Amino acid sequence: MHGENGDVALVDVSPEACRERGRFTPPNPPGRKAMEQSWAYPVIADGRLYIRDADTMWCYDLRAPK
Repeated sequence: MHGENGDVALVDVSPEACRERGRFTPPNPPGRKAMEQSWAYPVIADGRLYIRDADTMWCYDLRAPK
């Protein structure tokens, strides 16, 4: 999940409950004006997590080390 405040969380979701597994805030978030929020969905492709917020993008390699 990518929260409106810029935080990113890994969440297990089932009909019974939601369970947060971890959370972080990407470094150097873009400056925000009052009431400005982030709405872009995080994407995982080829073992990488992509997060976009305004004009900033982060990429995290999720693959196991070789």
